Formats: sequence, C-alpha cells, structure tokens
Amino acid sequence: MSAKPNPPRSPQAGAAADPKKKPATESRTQRTIAIVGGVLAGLATLYGVGRFQGHAETQAADQRTQEAEKQKERATSEFDAQRDRAIRLEARRRLHLALIALDDRNYGIAEGHVERAATLLERAKGLPALDALAADLRGVKLAPSGEPSASREKVFVLVKRFDDALPPAEP
Repeated sequence: MSAKPNPPRSPQAGAAADPKKKPATESRTQRTIAIVGGVLAGLATLYGVGRFQGHAETQAADQRTQEAEKQKERATSEFDAQRDRAIRLEARRRLHLALIALDDRNYGIAEGHVERAATLLERAKGLPALDALAADLRGVKLAPSGEPSASREKVFVLVKRFDDALPPAEP
C-alpha cells in the first residue's frame, strides 16, 4: 500500500476551499478593532454623561450665585437706607442739643452742635430738602447778643424745616 502524501496547501487555497473560515490574523484584528471601538464608545458615552451632569450643576451654581448677589444688593441698599436714617436722626438730635445749649446761654457749644448737624446731613443721602438745610446750617452763626431768643428762634426755624423734610418712621 502506498500512501500518497498530501500536497502542501497554500493559505489561499485553504481560504478558497473553505469560504467560511478566515485566517487567524484577520479574525484577531477585527476582534481588537471591535473591542477598541466598544471601549471608545463607552468612554464617549461616559464623557457625554459627565458633561451633561457638570453643565447642569454649573447652571445651578450660577443661578444660586445670581440669587445671592441680588439678595446682597437688597441687603446693602436696605442697610444704606437705615444708616442714612440714623445719621439724619443724629443730626436732628444735635439740633435739639443746640436748642438746649442756647437755653443755657452756651453759644459756642450750640454753634458746635449746629456745625456737627450740618456735617451729618451732608453725609446722609436721599433727601434734597435736607441737603439744602445742611447748606443753610453751615451759614448759621450764633453770637451772644442782648436778646438770646433771636438765636433760639433762628435754630428753632431750622429744626422746624428739618422736621417737615424728614418723613415719619414706618411702624
């Protein structure tokens, strides 16, 4: 019995003989490409989800910041209004102290209180009538004279203007 040796096959001949069977290198390359493609698609998906979540959190933080800035502006304006009101009330107190000093015939002290009231009214903002009063207070000179009621009347007229210009406090 004589055995016939099988002739060596070439890779092309094997592929032609079995069309379903692919060479090992092609199969490994396709599998690697598929794995790399899947990993890249997963990474892209994760990146997109992270960007979406980050964008939503950033928008929420921006909105909170804007609300905090608005609240700060409201608080600042309210504080400024209250500070100006306190300054005006201190100026009114100084005018009252000037009247008391005139009753005691302390003209220098009374004039000092009037000057301080003018300075305080210049610092407070918001009421033009009080700004004009501050300018008028700067021009007041209280000199001792034979009639102290003239100086007192001068300051009292300024106090009356002040009271007319200052709106009453809200309850």
